Amino acid sequence: MDIKLRPLRALVEVTRQGGFSQAARTVFATQSAVSKAVRQLEEDLGFVLLDRDVRIPLMADSDSIPIADSVPGDGGHVARVS
Repeated sequence: MDIKLRPLRALVEVTRQGGFSQAARTVFATQSAVSKAVRQLEEDLGFVLLDRDVRIPLMADSDSIPIADSVPGDGGHVARVS
């Protein structure tokens, strides 16, 4: 999987700024470009990151976000995140 930095930055700014329009101003993009970048990131990862059913987009419920059992570069050892 090839994750680009731009969609990650868009996601961070949406959560920091409290909305897509505000984030767009911060990353010098249009609101629709930020929304598309976040949606593409969600599609690439295979799960929803933002709850868009509220006035201010919020990070999705943590129960819906899978957490890896192993850490990249740890030699394949299993690590639990609690």
